Amino acid sequence: MSIRDYRQRRRQDIRQKQYLCSLSATAKSFFNGQSKAFMKLQECYEGNGLQSAYQLYQEQNLHRNPKNRTYMGSLLFRNGSAKDAEAIFRQHVDLTPDDLKARQTLGDIYRVLGQDRNAETQYKSILDMEPHDAYALNSLGNLEMQRGNFDKAESYLQTTLQHHPHDSYALNSLGNLEIRRGNFDKAESYLQTTLKHHPNDSYALNSLGNLEMQRGNFDKAESHLQTTLQHHPHDSPAYYGLAKVAWLKNDKSTCQKIIREQMQNNRASIPQIILFLACKFEQEPLLPILKEQYGENRIACMLKLAHCFENDRFAERTWPTMLNPLYAHPELYNPVNGCTVLEMSDVPNGIRQATAQTVILRHEAKDCAL
Repeated sequence: MSIRDYRQRRRQDIRQKQYLCSLSATAKSFFNGQSKAFMKLQECYEGNGLQSAYQLYQEQNLHRNPKNRTYMGSLLFRNGSAKDAEAIFRQHVDLTPDDLKARQTLGDIYRVLGQDRNAETQYKSILDMEPHDAYALNSLGNLEMQRGNFDKAESYLQTTLQHHPHDSYALNSLGNLEIRRGNFDKAESYLQTTLKHHPNDSYALNSLGNLEMQRGNFDKAESHLQTTLQHHPHDSPAYYGLAKVAWLKNDKSTCQKIIREQMQNNRASIPQIILFLACKFEQEPLLPILKEQYGENRIACMLKLAHCFENDRFAERTWPTMLNPLYAHPELYNPVNGCTVLEMSDVPNGIRQATAQTVILRHEAKDCAL
C-alpha cells in the first residue's frame, strides 16, 4: 500500500469512527455488519479473484448493501462480464433510482451489449434529474454521432459546453465530429480550445495529429504526437500515430522500428497496431512483424476480431477488455469521464462494430489475447 493510499484509508477510518459515535447501538450494529460484508467482499476479490468474489456476493446475499452492488457490478463490467454487471446495476437502479453514477454505468453497459436504445433511456433519465449533467449529454452526443446523426450529436455536445465551457470530452468530440464532416479548420479550433484549457490533453493532441495527417502535413502531425509523448511517455495511440505517419511518409523502416519497440516495451499498443493493419495494410510488410512475434494463428484471430469494430470512441471501453487481459483489471482499466486507456478516433470508417456480438467475441478473445 502506498503512502497516499495509507493516508486516504486513515482519513476514511477517522470519518467512519466519528460517524459511528453519532449512531444508536442498533444502528451501529447494522452499520458494522454492512461494512464488514463489504470489506469481506473486497478482500475476497483481491485475494481470490473475480469468480470467488462473485460467488460470495451471490451466496451471502450481499446485494442488500448498495455499496456491494456497485462494487461487484463495476468489477464484473471492467472484467468483461457485461451481462452479469447489467443485472446487478439494473437491480441497483431500481432500488436506488437517484444514483446518477450508477445510471451512467448502466448506460455504458447497455452500449457494450449493443442495446443502444436502453443506453439512451438511461442517459436521458439522468437528464430528467440533472438537466446539465455533462456525462449524460456527452454520452448521448457520442451515441448520435455513431448513428450518423451529426446535427443531434452536435446539439447535445454544444449543450454540454453551454454549462461546462471547458469540458474536454465535449470539445474533443466536436473536433472529431468536424473531422468526420471534413471541416478541418473548425475541428482544429475545437481541439485547440481544449489545449488552451487542458494543455497536455492527449486526446486533443492525438486528434490534431490525425487531422494533420489527413491534410497531408506529416511533419505537423508528427510534432503533435511527439508533444503527447513528452507529457504521456507511454501513450499507445501516440506511438500508433507515429507509426502511421512514418508509413504514410513511406519510411517503412521507422514504422517497423516503432512497432517492434512497442511490442517489446508496451504491450498495450498491440490492439492499436492490429487495427491499423486490419484497416489499411494487411498485405503489407508490417503484418509479418506481428506474426513473427506472436504466431500466425493468434494474429489471424486478432484480425478477425478487429474487423468487428468501427470508428467509435465508445469502442475504447470495450477494446481493452476484449483483447488485452492486462486491462481486465480495474487498477489498469479505469474509465474516467468517458475516456479510457485507449483512444480510437483515427480508426477508419470502414470497420463496422458488431456490438451485439461483443460478449461472445470477448470470450473468444480470451484464448488468443496477447
